[in-house]
Amino acid sequence: MIVLTNGEKESQLFLKGKSCSTSAHAIDNLEDTVGAGDAYASMLALGFLKKWTPEKVLKTASWFASRICEIKGAIPSSAQFYRMIQSSV
Repeated sequence: MIVLTNGEKESQLFLKGKSCSTSAHAIDNLEDTVGAGDAYASMLALGFLKKWTPEKVLKTASWFASRICEIKGAIPSSAQFYRMIQSSV
């Protein structure tokens, strides 16, 4: 699996014999981009392990990274942030 990101525009996923792309999720209130790449990569790994469709992997990774960009720093200050994420994937 190879994934290419193009910032706020899109990301693409390539598998043997298949590829897909998705538009980046909008960021409502940009606070900080620190941690966005790690957030994106963590959702790629989770989706791969859970055998999600490539489309779901990309959309979820993009969505989670965009949510991280709405907080200050790479680590949310409250566990409530993760509960919101957990209910969305």
